[in-house]
Amino acid sequence: MIHSYSLEIDGVAPSRVRVRQEQEGHRHRFVIRLPEGLVTAGLRLHLQIKLDARVLRWRNFDYKWVNAEQVRMAGSWSPKILELEGDWRMVAGETHGTWHYDPRQAQELTWILADPLQQPRLHYDANDHPLLSTCSPARNEWVCTFLFTRSAVPEFSRSRIPFSAILNISDHCDFDSPVLLERQRRFLRRLGLNITKGVFLFHHSKRPWNVSMERQADLLRDWAKDGHELCYHSLSQSTRASRSEWEDDFDRFVTESGSWTTWIDHGFQPYNLSRIPAAAPELIDWARGMRRAGVRLLWNYLDAGQSGPGRINQLNPKHFSLSAYRKTLMQQFSQSGVFELLRSYNLFFCGVRAQKRYQQLAAWLRKKAWRQSWRIWPRLLAGSFRLLAQLLRVVFFGSGRLRLPEWQKMTPILFEVGLGGQRFWLFQTVEVHDFAATFSQDNLNVLMGEAGVCLAHTYLADTDRRKSGRLFADNKGHVMPGAKAALERLSLAVAEEKIWMPTLQELWQQAELLAGLRFVLDERGQVVALGGDGGELPPIRYI
Repeated sequence: MIHSYSLEIDGVAPSRVRVRQEQEGHRHRFVIRLPEGLVTAGLRLHLQIKLDARVLRWRNFDYKWVNAEQVRMAGSWSPKILELEGDWRMVAGETHGTWHYDPRQAQELTWILADPLQQPRLHYDANDHPLLSTCSPARNEWVCTFLFTRSAVPEFSRSRIPFSAILNISDHCDFDSPVLLERQRRFLRRLGLNITKGVFLFHHSKRPWNVSMERQADLLRDWAKDGHELCYHSLSQSTRASRSEWEDDFDRFVTESGSWTTWIDHGFQPYNLSRIPAAAPELIDWARGMRRAGVRLLWNYLDAGQSGPGRINQLNPKHFSLSAYRKTLMQQFSQSGVFELLRSYNLFFCGVRAQKRYQQLAAWLRKKAWRQSWRIWPRLLAGSFRLLAQLLRVVFFGSGRLRLPEWQKMTPILFEVGLGGQRFWLFQTVEVHDFAATFSQDNLNVLMGEAGVCLAHTYLADTDRRKSGRLFADNKGHVMPGAKAALERLSLAVAEEKIWMPTLQELWQQAELLAGLRFVLDERGQVVALGGDGGELPPIRYI
């Protein structure tokens, strides 16, 4: 069934790559191996196969059959199943990597094993410029098995609730006060929702009212008692004045940490993952420290995009295309919508230079810099005209509206990587400021209908009055009606088991289960599923 194969390699000499082929009946297996210790950040390794028959149908991320007339992708969280001429079905024996299909080559398929866009993370340079960084693959050997059958084939559920949608909230604690922290907890307890809650360990903050484990441990332990996952949100709100001080914070964290497994970068703290380039020597010590502290799950600092009407499912790349943001604006044109489109365009679709220009202009406008000095006027006008030109290009001329953020093309969500010689899992989120729009009935219907995944990056305690869909109206904890109704809708869907709402730790455990899943052919030529070391299987059905 497989006519031939080739390897596309970048980042290592092809002569160092070893490939072994095995064929037995309707099973075709490739074992691809690199020398131990040779795997480096930026490795690109693609297995390309040519089939004897044309691809007819593709099993999509939403567990539905779709045609093979457009480009298709299937990552590690999607079924890797397709139909060929002659009533054959081809199934991947393993869940890792990404299948890529281009209809212009109807008898070809690429299995992407390692690629910077499959394992993206963000880091900031010394000038706070955001750069797309790379990780090393978590392995140096890949087994790629292709199974062919005319019988029904199994597909797995990403969710512990069979074939349901998945939604996680990881909340950043930038704005938490003791009052709002307690209001959040009681509100979520009433709704029966558990989240991953970021925590500052140490009280060093420009905001004296900020919550930290150092000062409000009892309040935070109540969250754990309610079933929430507590996680590190860096170590303090503000950066220490000297290197010795923040190094002492990191050393204390490593030696005295508890059982938390998740880390979220906050701000520009010097010990953040987002401050460390891929090849930096200090990454080795950092990774060892994180492992000693019990951390296994890291935020990659990259949002797939900003949530809004029709923008919620990270498995569906169309949700975070430029056309999706444009559609929202055209359906309900408003001043706030214009600024949201421009902000999203500059953050997710432009280069570093454009992002910095936008951020500088936004800062000037917030501070009303034109009142402080006439010298700022030329730059303000130039920046404003530049934004206007962007708006005209995007809205009225449709410039690049089908584009995707570079790091979203392979829809990474939760993926294993090598950092500093250690293995971690990285997770990518969706930026959520408007709860009313994000968890509208229409959005939840889309998420449930697509059995989608949304890892929401939130600020529950943010009371910025410009954000109409926020949770709290004020610092006393009065809940906004729109957000209240939206989260009640979410609560109902969770209670009815239409949405699985795990903590990040629970989702990581599920990802480990999926990573250990294998498919084999039995003696009758039927595809069956096998679990990992523990033998446990996710929910599976036959199609």
